[in-house]
Amino acid sequence: MALTKDINSTERLLNVIRGSHQPSVEKADLAEDQSPKQKNSKKLSINFPQIANKYHIKVGIHISRDDANFVKMAKTSDGRLLLIDQKILKFPDHISKGSQEFNDLLKETLNAFVGLPGDCEIWALMSATDVKVHYLKIPIVPKKELENVIYWTAGKENPIDEKSMIFDYEMQGEITDQGIPKYSVMVYSASRSEVEKIRDMFLSMGINLSGITIAPFAFQNIFRTKWIDVTETTYASLFIGNDFSRIDIFSRNNLVMTRGIKTGISSMVEALNESLAEILPKQEVDNERLQKILTDISADAEKSIKDEDGIHWNDNTILNMIRPALERLTRQIERTLDYYTTSVGYEKVEKVFISSVRNNFYRLILHYVNEQLVIKSEAFDPYEAKNFSSSVSLSLMERASLVPAIGLSLSDRKYTPNAIFTYVDKKKEIIKKRINRGFLQHLRPLYSYVRLS
Repeated sequence: MALTKDINSTERLLNVIRGSHQPSVEKADLAEDQSPKQKNSKKLSINFPQIANKYHIKVGIHISRDDANFVKMAKTSDGRLLLIDQKILKFPDHISKGSQEFNDLLKETLNAFVGLPGDCEIWALMSATDVKVHYLKIPIVPKKELENVIYWTAGKENPIDEKSMIFDYEMQGEITDQGIPKYSVMVYSASRSEVEKIRDMFLSMGINLSGITIAPFAFQNIFRTKWIDVTETTYASLFIGNDFSRIDIFSRNNLVMTRGIKTGISSMVEALNESLAEILPKQEVDNERLQKILTDISADAEKSIKDEDGIHWNDNTILNMIRPALERLTRQIERTLDYYTTSVGYEKVEKVFISSVRNNFYRLILHYVNEQLVIKSEAFDPYEAKNFSSSVSLSLMERASLVPAIGLSLSDRKYTPNAIFTYVDKKKEIIKKRINRGFLQHLRPLYSYVRLS
């Protein structure tokens, strides 16, 4: 069945679920079907096979300072995870984050992307700065004692204020500590007020979130689900944000260390402005013109532009201007990796995956970090996976910026730490299922008797 351009991605998905013919592969028209508020967004639809059940659809939403990224993931009838849609919404300059106009734009875009909220799980991010992650070595104790041992051990090392913090933990298997078998446990505490703020924001849009987590755990989803199959045992993810960066270290697909780094894109912009102030000491920089130059060069490594001030803009010019910030960044990465190996005493990190918010420096950052680090580094490109069926016309920078949202869309309560569904909620759910099973077992003899009668 040929599909017209006015059918959105959710309707296409529902057609497949209902058993309609497979839609043909075609790129979505980025200029059509958009309200004036959505003109700065990018949306691409991906062809997909039969979806097993509409409730297998999961949506990840990553809201950053300048844009919001949306990813829709589904599970096919053969059990494969498949990326079926993504959207990058750039916030207009005149809209301030947190304003009513901002919330209206987000609600309008989200509702159009999600379709019927009750038909899928929706996961969102909270800032990693509002969450403390720690690792414990717990003695092997009976299962009924485990929860209390974890709670009191965690509280002893870092006091838990349940009024202001949400506490949760995850078992990560058995280890040997100085010849003694123990449990390795990841524990975290999240700001209760921040969790409620995010939950309430989405509730005001008519969205009841299935999960709230942090970027390190979203990245962990990518490795745990083998969306990207990593051959190395120990590896790291470097995410470069606007005002900070963060390095996460993984061992055998488990997050084992996360650390914030103060250097971010704003540090590079500051370094560039300082260089311009030295070159043009008595002249105010035209930021709009500068932004256009940076955007043009970021799209073409061979491009060279001579502006009206006589500056020859190219990769080398920009790299030299932002070098002080890049040097700080690489030094902090090296110190973190060295600390993990020598002080913590774990295996050496073998590879670093680099992702970032959308910015004009991404290609230069990749090049510089790869040259400076002793270990191998590469772009964190989630589209290297073959889990979609049509070509995706996104730049490497855009693909890397979608990593957090893709990680969120791979979330599952079984393996993703969730600030709104903690070990307490899991325990209640287990008890409820046991009661239901027991109730059904008691009903079976009566049901058999009624049938025989």
